[in-house]
Amino acid sequence: MDKKYKGSSCELVDAYVILTRQGVVLASDDAKLTAGEDRALREMNLRLIDRSKKTDVDGNFRSWLRAQSEMIVTAIQEGYTQEEALEMLKIYQLAEINKGKSGNV
Repeated sequence: MDKKYKGSSCELVDAYVILTRQGVVLASDDAKLTAGEDRALREMNLRLIDRSKKTDVDGNFRSWLRAQSEMIVTAIQEGYTQEEALEMLKIYQLAEINKGKSGNV
């Protein structure tokens, strides 16, 4: 079989497959995939996408948690006790929820 893509990092590759974030499998014309191989690649790609989404959820939660911690630290620096800072944070969060429910976002 004629080796293609010589001189690149794909030097010994006959064909290539790209898995996109949308779950699409793109294959070069010479990648003769069977229906089963195509299905397996799609399933693998969807699992990878799910993992990256989970990572995003974890990262978003960490960012949210850091923001809450910073608000507590700010309140303490302003002279409030930790308990008062926590209560103010609860009130602030409830106000944000109510603002969202009333449509005043």
